[in-house]
Parts: sequence; structure tokens; C-alpha cells
Amino acid sequence: MKLDPDEKKLLESFERGEWKPVGDEDVARMRELARRHLREDVQAGFDPLASGDGRSDNRVSGRRLAASITSRGRARRTKRR
Repeated sequence: MKLDPDEKKLLESFERGEWKPVGDEDVARMRELARRHLREDVQAGFDPLASGDGRSDNRVSGRRLAASITSRGRARRTKRR
């Protein structure tokens, strides 16, 4: 995330635990920084999916997953008996 010098100082003081909001403007700026940071983190999570690097969710893989979960559950249940 690209920050201007004032935003960088604000964020550094927050990370050190020294940030004390002077007014509503400081609180609003910190909220906006947090929103920008969150948006970038979320986008970074979606980028691999958009390029095709994500897990494929189709009926076959869903059925395999369901069968795997069912068999593990049945195995645990028989161990308990």
C-alpha cells in the first residue's frame, strides 16, 4: 500500500502504541487507512483465483470432498464403539 509521508507517520505511531487521536479528522484518516489496507488484503486473496490458481470447485471435487468427510466420520464412529 502506498502511503504519503503523513499517513506513514500516523501508521507508525499507531503500531508503536503512541497514537492518540486529536480530533475527528485523525480518527477518520485512521479508519480510511484501515479500509484501504483491508481492501488490498482481500484483493490479494482474490487475485490467485482470478488467474486460475485457486482450488477448483465443481461437482466432482465436491462429491470427493463429501465422500472423504463421510468416510472419516464413519471411521471415527466405529473407533468409538
